[in-house]
Amino acid sequence: MLKILSIVLSLLFILPNNQPLNNEIDALNLFSKNYIVYNYESDQVLASKDADIRLQAASINKVLTTITIIDSLAEIPLDQEVIVQATSLNKVPIEASKASLFVGQKLSVKELLYAIILPSGSDAIAVLSDFIFADQAALVKAMNAKATEIGMDNTNIVNIFGLDDKTQYTSLEDLLKLVKYALKNEVFSDVYGMETYNFINNPKLQIENKSLTQAKDLNFNYMYGAKSGYTVAAQRALSSYAGNEDLSYILITTGAKTGPNLTSYAVNDAVKVYNYLFDNYHIKDLSQTEVSNQVKVKWRLQPVKLKHNVNLEAAINDKINLEEISFESVYQEDLKAPLQKGQVIGKDIFTYQDEVIFEKDIILDKSIGIGLTYKIILLLLIISISWITYKILKNLIRK
Repeated sequence: MLKILSIVLSLLFILPNNQPLNNEIDALNLFSKNYIVYNYESDQVLASKDADIRLQAASINKVLTTITIIDSLAEIPLDQEVIVQATSLNKVPIEASKASLFVGQKLSVKELLYAIILPSGSDAIAVLSDFIFADQAALVKAMNAKATEIGMDNTNIVNIFGLDDKTQYTSLEDLLKLVKYALKNEVFSDVYGMETYNFINNPKLQIENKSLTQAKDLNFNYMYGAKSGYTVAAQRALSSYAGNEDLSYILITTGAKTGPNLTSYAVNDAVKVYNYLFDNYHIKDLSQTEVSNQVKVKWRLQPVKLKHNVNLEAAINDKINLEEISFESVYQEDLKAPLQKGQVIGKDIFTYQDEVIFEKDIILDKSIGIGLTYKIILLLLIISISWITYKILKNLIRK
């Protein structure tokens, strides 16, 4: 079992995966081709399908556009009024979705953010791009820099609107990092969760987040944020956040179809997955008493005794008998002193029926230095090298 876990662990350092839940989600017969499911309470990716492959994400990329703009506001207040210019609107590709802004319209920066997320307004992006960055190229550069900052290592942005481009790509793994990062921002969280909005200077003009309203039409009242998208390559794509009194999740999907009256089957999929999770999964305590292991560390003569506590509350299927969940600590190979406090040195692995269901980083709670014996050896080696160097230099000087 340990060998199997070591092989699995090498993959799970990239992305944890819950195969039982994968099977359960696949049995729901989703329209979406790809998905990733994240649970906040356990800070775990519970299930995923093709989450690491490069793909087109359509207007989900506007989450990156929006948070990049928000983080770039600096001293610009959210209530700063902006006048829509024809030069900005003329820069919007004809195939891009729009918020129907018009020349001379006065909106605050916050309203333009609403116009980006709710109706997926590329025209609002163009206006803010000109207002804050002077041109779209500068915003593209800022978006790529923000992606790097977030850790989106499999993402490249070439246009600010989320339009298909062979050189523009991301992955569900990266999009999850993005949404988690963006939701920590109060301004973004408010915009992401707004269902409808009426402009202050034009109160008869209302914009709508159709993903949120469609979820409510399906009698699902737990979706608290969403950004959808559609392109030929991505098909119907959706990022969303949902939660009830016990659990909260992020779900991101791509590759769904369009239903009757232009409804998004991606929203249908999200509602189906969330309902299944809320009905069948609840938080269970998987915490362990203090775990102690003898671990071989290079530059230490004897194995090091490492102790740590495992505190994990996780979303578990009600059908699973907790007593059948096994646990093991698996440490990284080739650990080498010195090791610093706070360093990740391995994973605590929880398995059920030989499938990994949860993992948690093992964090070193104290620094580990080089062993005394090795210190002496190194010191003698340094002294020997210094002596040899001294003798060589002395002979050269005599000559």
